[in-house]
Amino acid sequence: MAPPRSTNVRRPEPGDDFIYDRYARQRVCQRNISKEDVDDVVKNPLTIEPSRHDPTRSVLTRTVGRRTISVVVAPEGAHWVVVTAWELE
Repeated sequence: MAPPRSTNVRRPEPGDDFIYDRYARQRVCQRNISKEDVDDVVKNPLTIEPSRHDPTRSVLTRTVGRRTISVVVAPEGAHWVVVTAWELE
């Protein structure tokens, strides 16, 4: 059984600043996801859930055009760092 998730973990809010980690742009590009699509997801996510692998990270999901895209972000100081993104099928 999974441990309970903390409810006091910081979650992204509208207007927060997002930056990319060192390799995120490369991974996003390899997956044929544009920076604009990632920006759409992080600025206006349909859902925000804690990551199953790291509860301090959040998974933001939104449908952009005909694609449903998930973006993982991690808090770092006053910013959120885009860690990776992928398209749901």
